[in-house]
Amino acid sequence: MFVVVGTVARARAHQTGQVITAVDGWPVGEGIDDLAAYAMAQGAEGYDVHEVRLCRCAVCGGQVFGVHGDIEERAVQRICRD
Repeated sequence: MFVVVGTVARARAHQTGQVITAVDGWPVGEGIDDLAAYAMAQGAEGYDVHEVRLCRCAVCGGQVFGVHGDIEERAVQRICRD
């Protein structure tokens, strides 16, 4: 899953009270709490999400990442987008 944090107009309220909208096909929240609640509620291809960790880029300090994964290898790489 790919998430982007940004300030957006409230498009719809998620059942948990968090606000998520789509921008260019990606879920966007008004804050990290929106996105963490969204990820927990959505799950990951049939699997429950038990924990959402906030990451910070070691190079620039950014907190916006793309995610690429290999299901067969059970590996995921996050790529800083800041």
